Amino acid sequence: MSYNPELPGLEKLKKGSLYYIFSAFLSAIFIVLIIVAIFIGETFGTTTVTLSNVTLSNSTSVPTNSSNLASLSLFSIAGILFIVALIIEILGIINLRSGFSLLSGIIQDISVGKTGTTLWIITALLSFLLPVLLVAIGIGISFSTGSTLSGIVGATFLVYVIDGVIFVLGIIANILVGIAFYKLGSVYSSSTVKVGGVLIATSILAFIGFILTYIGLGEVIRRVKGGMSVTQSWSNPLTNIPIAIYQTQPYGTISPNGILTFQVYSTAPATLLSATIEGLNFSTSTFNPQFVPANQNTNVMAYFNPLPITQGAMYRIVITASVNGTIMRFVVNALGT
Repeated sequence: MSYNPELPGLEKLKKGSLYYIFSAFLSAIFIVLIIVAIFIGETFGTTTVTLSNVTLSNSTSVPTNSSNLASLSLFSIAGILFIVALIIEILGIINLRSGFSLLSGIIQDISVGKTGTTLWIITALLSFLLPVLLVAIGIGISFSTGSTLSGIVGATFLVYVIDGVIFVLGIIANILVGIAFYKLGSVYSSSTVKVGGVLIATSILAFIGFILTYIGLGEVIRRVKGGMSVTQSWSNPLTNIPIAIYQTQPYGTISPNGILTFQVYSTAPATLLSATIEGLNFSTSTFNPQFVPANQNTNVMAYFNPLPITQGAMYRIVITASVNGTIMRFVVNALGT
């Protein structure tokens, strides 16, 4: 079975969906534990003791150690679950972003998913920085106005502003990710992925949406592994133009610090996958840019580890690319510098 460049991106999206499901599940348990801990603390945290040595019986409340211990234990478990859920959520965002990035050079208009995950990262950073910003701005306002009350009011206003920004960015991020999954489902003729994308875009039903995308992507991956490249279903047929990719300059340059520069032309949208230096057997899969648009000269840089390059020597580098869904190889000549 030949390698299909679609698989890494699809598998990253599937893994990212699974991470999101786990994170949301743990977050739900976290909320339940917090509610139960508060309920135990409020309901069973005190007990009524009757004072019988006074004429009128008075009642007072004293804390019970067992209920306090149970409440604190639940809070501790909830805190651990929150941290674990946060780590898993970050892994999910990383995998989803990587998946959309890998597929953006193969599938049209799916890069909106990468934009959506970027917004998720921004909302996460704002959530982390919110307490620090509140304290800093509250103290700043207090010192500048000489009023602690002004600092508290300013900090409270900032809470509403940042919470509003986080909420709006989160909604937009879910919509963009949902659109990307819907596009993916359309390309691969998967109604399950399409419905999952719609539910993710609603935000409220995102958890169910990711379950559907995980299931749907599993089926899509099985079909692609079976040899079916469905990118041909959306790409524009180039019946009169042969698919080709090649170096346009006589030679590029390659330096001892491992940087290869060259110019490439492709008759169809292409994604650069790997580069191998003949004779040295050094390889890389890091390019900038990695996506080559159709019908225009594109300057590309490939990044290797430090290389034993001889100045003035000519090197042959074999580049592997996915051109309109077809794996092709071409040679780049580079002069050592």
